[in-house]
Amino acid sequence: MGLGDVERYVRLCEEGRFYDELMVLDDNQTDRETFKKQVFTQVFYGKNCYEGRLTRLFAQEFPTVWETIRTIKKKDYRRLSHQMLRLESEIVINRAVRQCAVEGIWVVTIHDCLVTHPEHAERVSQIMVEAFESVGIKPTIKVIAFNLNGQEARCGDPGSRVD
Repeated sequence: MGLGDVERYVRLCEEGRFYDELMVLDDNQTDRETFKKQVFTQVFYGKNCYEGRLTRLFAQEFPTVWETIRTIKKKDYRRLSHQMLRLESEIVINRAVRQCAVEGIWVVTIHDCLVTHPEHAERVSQIMVEAFESVGIKPTIKVIAFNLNGQEARCGDPGSRVD
């Protein structure tokens, strides 16, 4: 028996494969970051009345998740984005960053990642996993070397980024 759409959606998100899977189903040839922005704009953060190619695909592949999204956005389409931001800040700031501070580990947040010194990268990664698992999410965490000059991830550069 296959997974239900909610379980499939959660699994794809936890494995970091949600956008890749949707790109294949959409036969989309754009780069992943552009596609990700399109999904956020049209599915998660767009108005409920918008019926684009990606909203139709998402609704077809994840009907229960789509109905939940539409219900949350019914009175105000911005409500979902606000709830998502609050949950993310609860997990990252109030749990992960706070635990790093308790342990004396320097971190700074940049968008959806934490930056720390290379010697603390593995512990910060572990703290992030524990913070997300405390709310029932099994995240995929990437540890990437961080280029302080160009703010890009590059092997061998000082600093580590936990994504």
